[in-house]
Amino acid sequence: MTSQILIGLGGLILSVLMYFEGSRRAKRRYSNEDRDRRIQHVVDLYIRNAQALIRSGPHGLHKAGMLTLHDDAECRETCERIAGHGERHPLEPFRQQLEGVDLLGLFLLGDGISHEYFLSHSPVELLARLQASKADA
Repeated sequence: MTSQILIGLGGLILSVLMYFEGSRRAKRRYSNEDRDRRIQHVVDLYIRNAQALIRSGPHGLHKAGMLTLHDDAECRETCERIAGHGERHPLEPFRQQLEGVDLLGLFLLGDGISHEYFLSHSPVELLARLQASKADA
């Protein structure tokens, strides 16, 4: 009788563990799909605007929804996907100077100054401004 109870409890515990492992795996899969969907949305909108000669470059990235991305890695992957579609890299003249810089943070800072900041200023100008303010502090 006790062995049957132990087997039943073991089966129950195993079922609970399998349930939680499956839900964790599904959550990770949906998280990756959401990440891909966010990036692809920005890429698609950027390419549509660039091909229609509406806007490109950093301002085009901002208007395409760069601020909807979650981190620097997503921002950089977005730029690489855009370049992979045959478009000019959105950060091209500034690409080397922006290596190692948190792009999302930079775009958030520019947006905080003015929603149209990247229309008339380059990301490198903003970076210099940020570095100068840090040196003054």
